[in-house]
This record gives sequence, C-alpha cells and structure tokens, in this order.
Amino acid sequence: MRKMFALCTATVLLLLILLTVGCQSAAVQHNDRGVALTTEGGYDEAIAEFSKAIELEPEYVVAYSNRGYAYGLKGEWDIAIADFDKAIELAPDYVLAYNNRGYAYEWQGEYGKAIADFEMVIKLSQDPSQIENARQRIEELQSQ
Repeated sequence: MRKMFALCTATVLLLLILLTVGCQSAAVQHNDRGVALTTEGGYDEAIAEFSKAIELEPEYVVAYSNRGYAYGLKGEWDIAIADFDKAIELAPDYVLAYNNRGYAYEWQGEYGKAIADFEMVIKLSQDPSQIENARQRIEELQSQ
C-alpha cells in the first residue's frame, strides 16, 4: 500500500513539474514572438504576445519589461511606465526596467524621475557601456 501511495505521489509531482515547465515554455515562446514582432515594428501584435506570456506566467519580469518597451515605442508612456513598475516590483534589481523607465520618464519630461532611474542603472549594472550611457543621460538631463 505504501509503495502504491509513493508511486502515485511521485507521478503527481512529475505531472505538476511537466505542466509547470510546459507553461513556462509557452510563456517564453510568446515573449520571443513578441520580441521578433517588436523588431519588425508590429507593436500591437507584440504587445498581444507579451500579454499572453504574462497571462501564462504572471511573474514573468522580462515580458512586463518588453511589453513596456513596445508601449513606449507607440508613445503610450503611462502604460509603458506601469509595466516597468511591475517588472521592478517583481525584480528590484532588473536593470533594463530601470533603464527603459528612465527613457520613458525622459520622453514625458519628468527629468527628476528619469535621473533617479538612470542612477539605479549605474548602481545595479555591471555592463560598462550601460553604465556610461546612464551617466551621459544624467549629464544631459541635468543640463536642461
């Protein structure tokens, strides 16, 4: 009886793992399609793909950030910022979300908020070119 219970438990756990991996894979596929569509200029279609990824995996930080980027390319800054906010809420050290939100704030004329985000990029990033770009953005914004 114990062997049967152990076998059933192991089977259920394996099924749960497979279902979880399957959902994550589908989310990644939708995100990847969204990225491709964004590079082709299909922003609305890309946003739909990122939204599907988020629906499948509600804590998918990269999909929120990518969707925010696509909204930004459409000039829908408030929605873009909301997605970057969510990405940062889920992963407070996700540099790309700070960087992209900094640009969104800059494009909205909210220079103080943009500078604060670019300062976070400098603090969190380990990419020298990203750090240098953030420094340049800060210098330019401070001169305005």
